[in-house]
Amino acid sequence: MDGVPALKVASVGFCLRCHSASPTSSRQPSNAEVTVVLSMADLCALQCKARALTLGFQPSDSPSFCFRCFSQLWAHIKADTDAAVARLQSTCPEFLDALMRFLLVERNFSEANRIALSNELSLNSRRCRECPRQRSVSMDTAKLFDAFYSTCALLVLAACLESGRRVPFGGRHATWPTSPIQLFPFGATKSIGVLVKAAEVYENALALVGVVLSRHRPLVFLEILQPNNRLRLLKAIVTHLRQFVDRARLLLESFTAHPQAAVSGTRDALLIPIAMSTKQAMILLYYVANGPEATTGDTNDFARGYQNELYCALVDAIACFKDPDSLYLGLPEIVTVLYGTIDVVHRQSPPDYVRSLIVKTAAVYDDPYRNLWLVAPGALQQRSCCGCGMHAHYSTTGKAFPRCGKCKAVQYCSPECQRRDWKAGRYSHKVICDILNELSRFATFDRTVMSMDEFATACEKHAFPRERAILLAKWMCAATGATTDNIPAPYKELLTGHIGIPSLR
Repeated sequence: MDGVPALKVASVGFCLRCHSASPTSSRQPSNAEVTVVLSMADLCALQCKARALTLGFQPSDSPSFCFRCFSQLWAHIKADTDAAVARLQSTCPEFLDALMRFLLVERNFSEANRIALSNELSLNSRRCRECPRQRSVSMDTAKLFDAFYSTCALLVLAACLESGRRVPFGGRHATWPTSPIQLFPFGATKSIGVLVKAAEVYENALALVGVVLSRHRPLVFLEILQPNNRLRLLKAIVTHLRQFVDRARLLLESFTAHPQAAVSGTRDALLIPIAMSTKQAMILLYYVANGPEATTGDTNDFARGYQNELYCALVDAIACFKDPDSLYLGLPEIVTVLYGTIDVVHRQSPPDYVRSLIVKTAAVYDDPYRNLWLVAPGALQQRSCCGCGMHAHYSTTGKAFPRCGKCKAVQYCSPECQRRDWKAGRYSHKVICDILNELSRFATFDRTVMSMDEFATACEKHAFPRERAILLAKWMCAATGATTDNIPAPYKELLTGHIGIPSLR
């Protein structure tokens, strides 16, 4: 995923369980790249090392493990994260449970307390019998806890993303985390509260808030909307954006006179390395706006009272790049949503991408095919019962709800709920299912397969009835709180060139 560093796991080659050396993978890397592929013995060694370290996480608020031993494990993990994380999820979930408890236990994140915890970690390492005496930790001792906490957050982040690509909690092929208790070991309110405080210090914790939001929106979104939590998160996001803008502007001042400045793409490539922490911070904003089960008003609900600051910070950060999507994919759309709620003084001179998106939005409202393509993702990402609205996380069976056997687009908590929804309600599934099946014969809502224009062209080519497209869009909007028949007043003002004139609202 964009914004999360691609990680790889180095070869271990020694099993702590059987104490025997093992050959590493025989795969030869290409000349273009050097890639490590773990053998089964490598993964076994990784698993055993993780299990050995798990006990050192007790108690969660003052772990006793050796920081150097953990650093060695992390060095192996980050060389091939996909393989390593999958192994830990399937065979050593207790290690990931321990990491989560460590991250979410109630603690003071003041600088003085973090230094004290760093000293404890340093003392643990000096006492470790497994580490060679001559080895030393290659960083400022006072920063040990910061490095460790951030690394743990990144590892849990990778595990949640990997698990999220598969199925929700309780599915047959689910991997860690398989239940809400693993995500929130101290309860949702306390766990999210601690993570929010950590997010003020660590960008990986800020990203983790976004990822757990994508895994369990009903619980997490309610907690991050609490005034204290919401304000802390918004301030952290804006701070990251402002810090990036300050660094980027200094760098660009010296770069403009460089001969490479005129080369296409050079400017953006120059800024990407200093934007990595900001990219992590943008993960939360992305999932608030676009995560599973996100509704149309969620972005504004999250930013309420802070829209002006967030909008201006995003605009300034994006302006550092030639390509508006370089900082994080989807940010221009989020800025455009915020544009509809900010004070009129900030709406006078919107960026070109905001103006362009608003023009396209207005055109989409007039085209039922393009409008359908636009609203579909929000509705099709819903994991709740299409009949009664029960969320999948509250399933009495502990498994994901079964999908409609015909359209595969919606799910139901029970056969009774499915039967009721088949004929009842404003949009009976008997009609919706038939429309979805007709549409699936020649088109798809998958953005990686078909663009908006290609979707509209396919609908026109196959004479897909416009009234059916309108009905399907209305059904989808009913699930997300969107509207199909009007655009926000600030958009209209921009299109007519009369920004801030009440009589034109």
